[in-house]
Amino acid sequence: MSFRRYIYLFFLLGVASCDSVVDKSTAAPNDEGVPQAVVEVIRVSNPGMADVLISRISKDVWQADFPVATHRSFMLIDNEGEILFENKLVGSPQTLPQVVKDEVYRIVPEGFIEEAAVILQNSQTKIGHLVEVEQKDGLRRRLRFNANNVLESNTTADITGRVTALFLTTVEQLKNDTRIPSVVKQFFETHNYASANVSVYVYEDKTTRIIVTNTVRDKNSLITTEVLLDVNGQIKEWIMPLEKEIGYEIATQNETPSQLSEGLASQTTNWTWNYSVREKQFGKINKWKMRATNTLQETFWMSLDVRVNQLSTTKASYITAAELPASARQYIDAKWSNWQWSKGRKLQLIGESKPTKYVAEIRVNGEDNVVVFDGGGQWIFQYKKM
Repeated sequence: MSFRRYIYLFFLLGVASCDSVVDKSTAAPNDEGVPQAVVEVIRVSNPGMADVLISRISKDVWQADFPVATHRSFMLIDNEGEILFENKLVGSPQTLPQVVKDEVYRIVPEGFIEEAAVILQNSQTKIGHLVEVEQKDGLRRRLRFNANNVLESNTTADITGRVTALFLTTVEQLKNDTRIPSVVKQFFETHNYASANVSVYVYEDKTTRIIVTNTVRDKNSLITTEVLLDVNGQIKEWIMPLEKEIGYEIATQNETPSQLSEGLASQTTNWTWNYSVREKQFGKINKWKMRATNTLQETFWMSLDVRVNQLSTTKASYITAAELPASARQYIDAKWSNWQWSKGRKLQLIGESKPTKYVAEIRVNGEDNVVVFDGGGQWIFQYKKM
């Protein structure tokens, strides 16, 4: 079965300069001039700001790297606090050999590597790699390479069969759970996992797939192992999913695909390019993001997903206090009795009927405060402008 269905979202990114470890206190970090908007966006996912690494990759764009309970989080955030890319990472932090990537792209030149894994003979011995490629037609191909990185098979993503039972448990709990198949218990009696979360999938042909997620982190990553057992409990397949290799790069305006500027020209005139960033997945450009501002001081974020050739636009326009949702106004009124409106913005995806976010800047006793609400006017976070 396609192993993409059993592992969590996982990505890996690089490119960093001017790294700074954020203070774990509630205060915003001043190191390297990290904007407060960037810090507060991160704080939504990591309230204690524990083990956060922030890197500047341009004057407008910041990269954040931090672990949370269920994954390793990577974000690309611009200086206005907009998340350009947000990736959640689970898997072994190993690199897919370049020779394997080259061969995959030679065989499927228009495809994109979506998943990759190490094939193991046992818990220690590596015998090859497994790669899943998304084709332009939407179909997936599964390429298997041996220990010498030589292609062994090239097939459509296989299907094990219909899932007849699913169990979510832990190593400690499954021993006493009578519902868990005996072959699964035998596996854990033979292979030592001191502490791990376990997902057990039972198929109609009586094969069983075990997903083991170690609670012990390796380089701030959450390690997963996937084992397929036959009806007798013999190991048919033992793989360790890899983190997706994602790299972010700053691009010039000339390097930016014309689709982005053409799409923006259909939305506004007299615009100025601010920046462009691109995301590489396993060494191949798969996404673009461009920000621009027009003479009305409206901001546009243009997104292009190269894999499906899909373009989207988010527009931020200025609003009055009266244009805030009632719940947002109620929050501000309850929080501050004597507030003055400075300015506000509404962010909306072009083609959608409702905004995605409101950003209100208000003045209280001579201090400027920023409050961010979702599209329904519910509070997300706030901070004082320094």
